[in-house]
Amino acid sequence: MKAPVSLRRSRQRGSVMVMFTLSLPVLLGVIGLAIDRTILFVVEARLSAAVDGAALGAGRLLGTNANTTEIAGEFLKVDFCGYECSTPTGNTGYWGSYNLTPNITFTNSLGTYTIAINASVTVPLLFMRTVLPQTTSTTVYASATAVRRSTRTVMVLDRSGSMTAGSPPAFPVMQAGAEAFAADFLPGTDEIGLVMLQSSAIVAYPTTYPLVYPPVMTTGGPDTSFDTSSDPPVGPLYTALTNMTGGGGTATAEALSLAYIGLQQAHNRDLAANGVDNMLNSIMLFTDGVPDTIAVSPNAPVVWDIASNSWKGATSVVTAASHCTYANVATNPGWISNPTWASNASLMMMGTMVAPGGPPNPWDTPYGLFLLAGYYPSPSSSGNALTYWEANPATNWGTGDLSQSKPSNALSGCLSAALGAGGGSNLGNFTLNGNVSRVPAFTIYGVSTDPPAGSSPYQGAKLVQPDGSFTTPYAGVTYSSGALTNVNTIPIASWNAVDNLGTTIRSQTAMNQITIYSIGFSGDGGVDAYLLTRLANQGGVVSSTQSLGQYIQVDSLSQLTNAFQLVASYILHLSR
Repeated sequence: MKAPVSLRRSRQRGSVMVMFTLSLPVLLGVIGLAIDRTILFVVEARLSAAVDGAALGAGRLLGTNANTTEIAGEFLKVDFCGYECSTPTGNTGYWGSYNLTPNITFTNSLGTYTIAINASVTVPLLFMRTVLPQTTSTTVYASATAVRRSTRTVMVLDRSGSMTAGSPPAFPVMQAGAEAFAADFLPGTDEIGLVMLQSSAIVAYPTTYPLVYPPVMTTGGPDTSFDTSSDPPVGPLYTALTNMTGGGGTATAEALSLAYIGLQQAHNRDLAANGVDNMLNSIMLFTDGVPDTIAVSPNAPVVWDIASNSWKGATSVVTAASHCTYANVATNPGWISNPTWASNASLMMMGTMVAPGGPPNPWDTPYGLFLLAGYYPSPSSSGNALTYWEANPATNWGTGDLSQSKPSNALSGCLSAALGAGGGSNLGNFTLNGNVSRVPAFTIYGVSTDPPAGSSPYQGAKLVQPDGSFTTPYAGVTYSSGALTNVNTIPIASWNAVDNLGTTIRSQTAMNQITIYSIGFSGDGGVDAYLLTRLANQGGVVSSTQSLGQYIQVDSLSQLTNAFQLVASYILHLSR
């Protein structure tokens, strides 16, 4: 006889209840495990965020005199559970966690500063203890590391005459931007140098005057003493920026050469002192125009090559018709093979060839060889003071560094003439027409003035205006081996030297790579955005294997200070 249906269902419910009762501990354990795991995950995430925040917060002070390990510990406590973390036991932390235990270490390995934070916290288990009574808590861990490399930067600032010509002028805004840039770096840790360019260039900080040729490569260069007080920032670098005034041409190639020399000097100095050099190297160039000046020695049989730091063979370009006593130093009995500057200073012509105003409308044909401000005393009774050159660049022919080149006796016997329409002052200066056959193939720093073989990148020069319009001043122009056939010869030689020097700097391997950042202000008649983009090698426009920098175009004065601080942020981002 079959059981009634109701009885069968009662028995089934009873079986289910028995099974549920038997499995309840397992179910509770699974649920408890899921809840506890969620709590542990949340606490671990909070601890990781706190550790990361502590590393970043203390990392900003790496390289300073601050006690970074103590500060990191305070950041960690506040971020994780507030100051209640000082209580070693009890449910004082996040989600009842307790016993926050940090292990913080700081190391300085010759310019690479590292803070490593490892932390643990005990988390009570809410449900698992019901299943495993002996398991009342567990520990979660998190770690983070912040690294900061010391930086070495040379500011190269264009203070040519156009910087003072606007209304309002760009010059004081550029000064303020440079000061703000320097204030972002750490004195005593980071190294900064300053080169000013006009018709020639000077090393304004660290004070290097007069320069010597060939350069001494074991001392000098950017240093950590640029700032003596950070609030407000004061010190020798800021004094140089304050003393600086505007005038003259645009000696971009010479200024970049001096910046590169400075980086090499600092590298060799630090390497000798520490046995290793971990610095992050960069050049920050600001300009508002195009290169129009080039530093040369027309009669030199050798020039100093800053790429190899050795003498490089050169060819005199002074013609026989010039009647110069020292048309070719190599043929003079006083010449010493592989010379030092001291033994040949009276024989080698040194100066700048200037195409004033630059493209597309130079003031007039360049006439002579002009003074290298970094190497020679001022033309006034002010003597050799560097501050004279900071405050007195050229304002016209015959002033500042647009004065007669030196040494004077190296020009003995040469043709001379009044400077003509550009100024009318008869300086008895060395004339280019009639005395030289071409722009020398190398600058005094061994940089080629010719375009790379088989190419003419200068033809891509793009003079960009604030409204975005542009001209291409050298499009279709042929550079005929530097022959002085038209007013574009010297500007193109200057352009070539800047472009070639950029390749040398970015591809060097003697020290950590050098990154070039360029800022171009278009508001003073246009800026060559094409050249400055190539100089920075933005996006690998020249070569993907060379260091990659950034070009920032500024079309209004309101953008200028921000551009300086943007470059500082690029450099400091790489340092961390």
